Amino acid sequence: MCGIVGYVGEKNAVAIIVEGLKRLEYRGYDSAGLAVLQEGKLEVRRAAGRIKTLEGILRERPVQGALGIGHTRWATHGRPSDENAHPHTDCGGTLVVVHNGILENYLEIKDRLLADGHQFRSETDTEVLAHLIEHHLRATGRLDRAVKAAALELTGSYAIGVVSAAAPDRLVAAKHGAGSVVIGLGQGEMFVASDIPAILSHTRDVVILEDDEVAVVTAQGVELSTLRDEPVQRDPVRILWDPIMAEKGGYRHFMLKEIHEQPRAITDTFRGRIAPETGSIVLPDVNLDPDTVRALQRVVLVACGTASHAALDRVIARIRSGALGDTEPYTLGRAVYLKERWTEARAVFDPLAHARPENVDYLGFLGATYARLGEHERAAAVDSQLARVNQRDIRGLNTRWRAQIAALLGDRELAMRLLRQAADDGIPLGIELHADIDFETLLDYPPFQAFIKPKG
Repeated sequence: MCGIVGYVGEKNAVAIIVEGLKRLEYRGYDSAGLAVLQEGKLEVRRAAGRIKTLEGILRERPVQGALGIGHTRWATHGRPSDENAHPHTDCGGTLVVVHNGILENYLEIKDRLLADGHQFRSETDTEVLAHLIEHHLRATGRLDRAVKAAALELTGSYAIGVVSAAAPDRLVAAKHGAGSVVIGLGQGEMFVASDIPAILSHTRDVVILEDDEVAVVTAQGVELSTLRDEPVQRDPVRILWDPIMAEKGGYRHFMLKEIHEQPRAITDTFRGRIAPETGSIVLPDVNLDPDTVRALQRVVLVACGTASHAALDRVIARIRSGALGDTEPYTLGRAVYLKERWTEARAVFDPLAHARPENVDYLGFLGATYARLGEHERAAAVDSQLARVNQRDIRGLNTRWRAQIAALLGDRELAMRLLRQAADDGIPLGIELHADIDFETLLDYPPFQAFIKPKG
């Protein structure tokens, strides 16, 4: 979820850009950078890590200028690094590009540019775009036309900002998918951003760029046109939100905003971790060599809420497909039980419990499953079996299941009595109790506190 902030006017662009990038930190990023036109030359500062790292570099190597653009990057093509951070330059360092989105045909374009003598310094698709615009700028002589010509060659999504030393009074932006681009209107100054909160402290009047449009932004105003060079007229919009509402994107609360952002969040999660050119999965932070991966015997999926259900679904699917080899049926039974698929759980634990009637876990899962399916007589029969399994070393597990079955059958008094007796006898239950049992009356019971932690 990258962020873009640009400025053209009379003030110090660096301070405005850094401030704007900080207001976009909530979007997530792994590197940050900016480029400023200083005395006719583009000065680039960038670094992997947080914005405070970039600020440290700016203190060591300060820059100043009235035209510039900045970016926070969420890695897509290439690992998080100084070299892969935006902005990216052309061969001569006279043009810079920042970019949100994915360029699907960047390898094809890169091969062509390499054949033409272009040299690349990063692993990103964005740098390819900088060189492509450089290529067209040589032919057209105008930055906006070069951006349009380059954009017409692209496949994928993009929201871009471009600055060139050859056009020292302007910043060019364009988009196709890849989120929003807003142009902030000021007095003798203009702003560009990928989201409204970045510029709301400077202006409330914005023009919103639509797909396949290009904006030429100078200190005096903005001109819009399509990629096919057709003029576009659009009235500015006045933003009435306060800064907090702006961060919510107009939604009533952050939860609603996050719900609507889920599709984009999932897409952003996959970006940079799936290599489309090879079909491989890239996990640079794992640092496991292939031999180590092949030697793995067990993978533990740790999750809660919706993520835990997704993990369980994955485990169930892989067991049933045979991908996990000769897996113990208990693993499948426990997974479908946790997914509350009671009929499937019964189908697994019924034969297991009959084959090994001394196994407390098999009996416990079966009895609880019967109770959840409304088969109360069978659940009571299993409870009787559990009562007869009385070895000291498994009495904690035995008591847990008996209490749970009693609670599911509506006998909370028996459930409480079983647990109190276990606590009095010094039997450590060693589990978090199921939410079906109301244990509030036990919370102040010292023997119970010593052996159990109530759930939730």
